Amino acid sequence: MRPLVPSSPRRDEGEVPARLPLTDRVLVLVSGLVVMAAGFASLGMGLFGWDVPAALSRWMSERAVQGRVVGAAAGAALALLGAAALRPAFVRLGYERSIVRATGLGEVHVSLRAIQTLARRAAAQVQGIRDVEVDVYPAGGGDVSVRVAVMVAPDHSIPELCDEVQARIEQYLRQTAGVSCSQIRVLVRGVAREPHRPRSE
Repeated sequence: MRPLVPSSPRRDEGEVPARLPLTDRVLVLVSGLVVMAAGFASLGMGLFGWDVPAALSRWMSERAVQGRVVGAAAGAALALLGAAALRPAFVRLGYERSIVRATGLGEVHVSLRAIQTLARRAAAQVQGIRDVEVDVYPAGGGDVSVRVAVMVAPDHSIPELCDEVQARIEQYLRQTAGVSCSQIRVLVRGVAREPHRPRSE
């Protein structure tokens, strides 16, 4: 196995797109729909003379109790939505999910996203490996568990490729991030197609 030399980072290599949590995505979606509906109502009032408040007031007065219940429920829902939308402004920012190493001068936090990028880069350096996807999970004690899904090139020994992927990831993470792997699972998703080469006459 060739010695592993950390390569210089590239902006477009191994970047992991950030994802909002599901609850925040739902909150953004609902807030956007409410604001959009209010915008269309205001636009209609300005351009076409819609009297939305009068229509709502008339509907509520015609239905008395039902109208008041619906109005109260809508007001409560909007109040809760506004309070939820303000929540991020009052939440103290902290570290993202990370592995913590204690040193003589304090703590060092290495994010799981950074470890994932390093592991992907190490696996991609193995000759015969294609389309690398990596997931990293904390394993306790400062270690991580790594799951690697790859495509392999034809005419390569799959067991040897998997062994080299595991060895390179373990060595690379230890050298560059000071992180040990408790487990590295490799999933071979398939065999990649080689580009078609025209036959020589």
